[in-house]
Amino acid sequence: MATSSNSSPIPVCPRCGQAFRCQLTTQGLCVCSEITLSEQTLSDLRTQYEGCLCIKCLQELARTSVLLAT
Repeated sequence: MATSSNSSPIPVCPRCGQAFRCQLTTQGLCVCSEITLSEQTLSDLRTQYEGCLCIKCLQELARTSVLLAT
């Protein structure tokens, strides 16, 4: 993980390698919780990657899984 000038870790997406900011809210939900992925896609992601993926990658995966389902 990269670090910022204040030494707090900045997550890096394990899929695309881009640093991103977690959008975790005070309710304990991240903006990524609004993205719907199939159980199969979620399972595949858990075996392929450790940690969170950025919102851009999650949106792309959601679009791809919808296209594959049709």
